[in-house]
Amino acid sequence: MEQRGRAYNAGSTMKQADFDRAAKLIEGFVPGDLKEGLGNAFVFGPIIVEPDFDEDDSSDLEYVWVNIIFDGNLNEFDHAWTAGLIGRLRSRLEKADITAFPITRFIERSEWEDHLRRGRRTVATE
Repeated sequence: MEQRGRAYNAGSTMKQADFDRAAKLIEGFVPGDLKEGLGNAFVFGPIIVEPDFDEDDSSDLEYVWVNIIFDGNLNEFDHAWTAGLIGRLRSRLEKADITAFPITRFIERSEWEDHLRRGRRTVATE
């Protein structure tokens, strides 16, 4: 796994300290979970964690985007297993008293590199 990254959005309703705790937990859990579930068929990284919230939702629910950059053959991608990653993350966050809901996004490395060439630092703000 390569690097990880955090992109705190000052406009987010999530407190910086809560975001830092969530990002640290996610960064510690996701690499091992990906390795366990998908083995060596893929190379993952960076993992970019970003806070967000739904402006149209009266519940003020906060989200944490987990952008997972990968290399590998999509024919070997186990979509059922990766869909369960949200539940596994949610459980970990709840145990740490973090209420933000995780949303995972798997992005092929070529798309990520193109995104960076266009001068964008993160993907969740597109």
